Amino acid sequence: EKDNSFWNGWFLLGWGHRRCGRFQEAKKAFLKAAALQDPPPPDLLNELAISHMELNEFPESLRCLEEALKLEPENTKVLSNMGIVLLRMDKKEEAEGVFKTILEFDPDDPIAKKYLEDM
Repeated sequence: EKDNSFWNGWFLLGWGHRRCGRFQEAKKAFLKAAALQDPPPPDLLNELAISHMELNEFPESLRCLEEALKLEPENTKVLSNMGIVLLRMDKKEEAEGVFKTILEFDPDDPIAKKYLEDM
């Protein structure tokens, strides 16, 4: 309340909102956190992408995930969310490619394995 310039405070607020299913509030908090970091950390961009995804804002979600991958190209958590967003956009072939890429980095990744089996 006294000083709202700490990005990690906004991140935690956004994470709490997201975990409670309040995605619009989460998005606002994550956007504030991102404005306070240059560049925003991949975990923050990933959380913002999840909020966008749950609000059916798929292009914005993909943009956040792509930005996170520029910072950490082998981040399987970010890649998993990218695959899920692509599936929700009905881009199955692209999603399959993402999940296969995850398995190149981590052959035991349970999320990628599950989605590929389901596809």
